[in-house]
Amino acid sequence: MSKSDAGYERLSQQMQTLEIQAKEQVTLLKAQQERLKQREQDFEQAYDSDDQSMLPQKADNDEVKKQSRLLDESQMSLAVVFAQLRAARTLQEIGNVTTDQESYVMVGIPESLAGMIDQRIGNVSTTSKASAAVGYFDKNVDMRNFFRRAG
Repeated sequence: MSKSDAGYERLSQQMQTLEIQAKEQVTLLKAQQERLKQREQDFEQAYDSDDQSMLPQKADNDEVKKQSRLLDESQMSLAVVFAQLRAARTLQEIGNVTTDQESYVMVGIPESLAGMIDQRIGNVSTTSKASAAVGYFDKNVDMRNFFRRAG
């Protein structure tokens, strides 16, 4: 393994660790959000606008709503970080693929993975009656038929 391969592997592992931590934080924020929403609902059910003794609880509920908004914003920010980390870790680069002498090749990923993997394909060539399918493949692609030879 070269130094650059080892460095890439280390970086990939660090990014995966950060991705896991971001996902855990999003889960924690969701749980906090649910607790705050439950407090809000409990207050709304018990609130009587004519009862002056409820004013401290009203102020507390206003603070709960503010915290809830902040948690929403934090959750969205972390979700973006999570998505960026995952995208950086899921890059597929393919190049210098040659088919020759009536050979067949499929290069790419299933359509169901589109958006989850950044795919970059370059330098695919075919010669001497060879065939290549390149890119995203939808669920209707029958790979068995693609690889059958005409007889």
